[in-house]
Amino acid sequence: MYVDVAADGDLAEGGMVAVKAEGEEVLLCRYEGKVFAVSRRCGHEGAALNIGALGGHIVVCPLHYAQFDIITGEALLGPADKSYGTDAKSPRGKTLDTKDLKTYDVKVKNGRIFVDPFSKISP
Repeated sequence: MYVDVAADGDLAEGGMVAVKAEGEEVLLCRYEGKVFAVSRRCGHEGAALNIGALGGHIVVCPLHYAQFDIITGEALLGPADKSYGTDAKSPRGKTLDTKDLKTYDVKVKNGRIFVDPFSKISP
């Protein structure tokens, strides 16, 4: 089920915008003319990725600079080497693991952007 979330004109090339679709926090990104949708919250500590930076197809978290691929949702670089695993703890006792972002199906029709919040292509 696709949900109308934004006007196509609201999302510039190389831009990001946060929207909600059926309760899901989604980050829309435009890269090479195509719209991609991923979960809005960082896979490390849940920071709002829409206040981070988008460079090409990589979104960077504003909190600890974790990097994610907006096409696949893959966590490319976390705040610590991913090989530490989910049981590794930082000095403050927080998990160092960085999870991939969820990705969602997107379509653009009649000047509107639609997201299927139930598609969750990845985690």
